[in-house]
Amino acid sequence: MITIKDLNELSITQLQDTKVLIDTLVQNKMKRQFVIGTKVNVVQKTKKTAGVITKIMQSRCLVKMRDMTYRVPMTMLELRTA
Repeated sequence: MITIKDLNELSITQLQDTKVLIDTLVQNKMKRQFVIGTKVNVVQKTKKTAGVITKIMQSRCLVKMRDMTYRVPMTMLELRTA
């Protein structure tokens, strides 16, 4: 496990590379959990809106919410529980 102490010892370039790697890993894991028909919540600052994924693109999904379809970044989506 990487600690804050380990991160403090890295150079700025190494930290930027690490950030890019982490962002890529997060995006890949999110892509694997989303499939067409998955029920999700679109998370905004003050609310969550329920929807269903209708299409998956490189970094966004088409999500049908309340009779409209929106292009939503995957980072704003979370799986709907029960």
